[in-house]
Amino acid sequence: MAEILIISDVYVKKYTNINGAVDPNLLYPSMYLAQDKYLAPYLGTSLFEKIKTIFLNNTLAGDYQILVEDYARRVVLWWTMVEARTNAHL
Repeated sequence: MAEILIISDVYVKKYTNINGAVDPNLLYPSMYLAQDKYLAPYLGTSLFEKIKTIFLNNTLAGDYQILVEDYARRVVLWWTMVEARTNAHL
């Protein structure tokens, strides 16, 4: 499956103190790592793959939308910040 992110650099910049001038390419490694390292184990492989498929097909709705928008994105957002600072991408 193609690499799918449930957050974007725009989302990170909107909800954190990351400056808008930061190159998105500096954020992507941390976003992928946070998603795979912290979110995937909690959701489990089946649910994680289902959510990525939903994103790929642009069909986020219902309970999946609540899960992603209210919980999963926040997990990835804040762990992205940890990973970005830890790995000195910013």
